[in-house]
Amino acid sequence: YNAVFRGMRFGKLMIKSAGTGVGKTRTALTDIASVACDELYDLETMSWRKNGDFYAATFISTELALDEIQTCLLAIISGVSEDIIKNSKYNDETLKRIMRAIEVLKRAPITLHYIDDFSISDIEQIIEKDILEKNSKFVWFDYIQITPKLSRTIQQEYELGLREDQILQNFSSRLKNIATK
Repeated sequence: YNAVFRGMRFGKLMIKSAGTGVGKTRTALTDIASVACDELYDLETMSWRKNGDFYAATFISTELALDEIQTCLLAIISGVSEDIIKNSKYNDETLKRIMRAIEVLKRAPITLHYIDDFSISDIEQIIEKDILEKNSKFVWFDYIQITPKLSRTIQQEYELGLREDQILQNFSSRLKNIATK
């Protein structure tokens, strides 16, 4: 981020695009941990390290359930593989890391949402509410896609038939406006 975008900046919309199964969601959750957790396990030094300044963050999922997101965040914070956490196959040292990661996640100002069928106004309301009530500084939306409700509400709003790409472009523009605001 520092080299390409000059850091994760307030008031900016960043869109990541990649193929299915490449890790977009996990990358986003790693980003959240990097801005919202006060400490993370460092696999290079094999120790916990302070993470500097941290900020309230919001993650809106349209695919993964909240328990799946939490497991992934625990894996990121603790440096323990998700499979090991899910299958409960760990030794005492790994269990200590997971337990500490749970405490880190509990105190992290991260708000998680799950919504599968949404309109632009649904997403705007979630974001604006978290900004006002939780003081969220960073928001991740996973991911921009056509849903029945989105398509229907955009068509009603503009009273004409829009192509899928036009609907997605409108949605992206509205997200950018929220970020700027």
